[in-house]
Amino acid sequence: MKALEIKNLYKYFGGIQAIHDLSMNLDEGIKKAIIGPNGAGKTTLFNIINGLLPATSGKISLFGRDITHMSIHQRTQLGLARSFQTTRLLFELSLLDNIMLAIQGTQSSRFGLFRPVMGYSHIVAKAQKLLELVDLWEKRNEMVLNIAHGEQRKMEIALSLASEPRLLLLDEPASGLTTSERAEIAQLILRLTENRTILIVDHDMDLVFNISDRILVLHYGKIISEGTPDEIRANERVMEIYLGGGED
Repeated sequence: MKALEIKNLYKYFGGIQAIHDLSMNLDEGIKKAIIGPNGAGKTTLFNIINGLLPATSGKISLFGRDITHMSIHQRTQLGLARSFQTTRLLFELSLLDNIMLAIQGTQSSRFGLFRPVMGYSHIVAKAQKLLELVDLWEKRNEMVLNIAHGEQRKMEIALSLASEPRLLLLDEPASGLTTSERAEIAQLILRLTENRTILIVDHDMDLVFNISDRILVLHYGKIISEGTPDEIRANERVMEIYLGGGED
């Protein structure tokens, strides 16, 4: 089954064309990366897929369902989740509180405000499992503002898994990390998403080429190439436009 199918997608901001006649497929269980220079349309595409921005025209299907005009919440219910390039954690709350709030937001009882939060034993158990997956359970009572940036990026991934997504969009998960932290995040992504479909945007080429089954290259809102990591490495046009190859 196609986890994601996009047909003839366009996005305009006034007279500026950000996405031009873009069509792509993502098979279930595949890890695909989107790369391209700044301004290529990568974040705009992510925003359209998860519902933050409407498409000007075109069609988006998620696991066979047309989601082109669905809300973010409806897309989440169908199995779509996303992490963000800019940290969206609640810095004045603990790691445990952040995870529990994220889980609570996916529950049918999310509007029930009068039961003590620790009374939701199933939420606490799920929060513990997620924090253990990203090796942060021991810091569960720390406020987010007191943990390292690399640990905050781990928390972003943990929160994106709270809804148990079938398709996970990862927007710059290695942003702002050191070389060792980026390698750790790459291994974490591989471990946590083994049985999930992944669409990732990142400027870290080591991360992208090491974790992706396929890579799609955007340039001025158009797809200029798609293939395996080896095929993209060997593509002269990609080298010239994005990776700085050519005569120079």
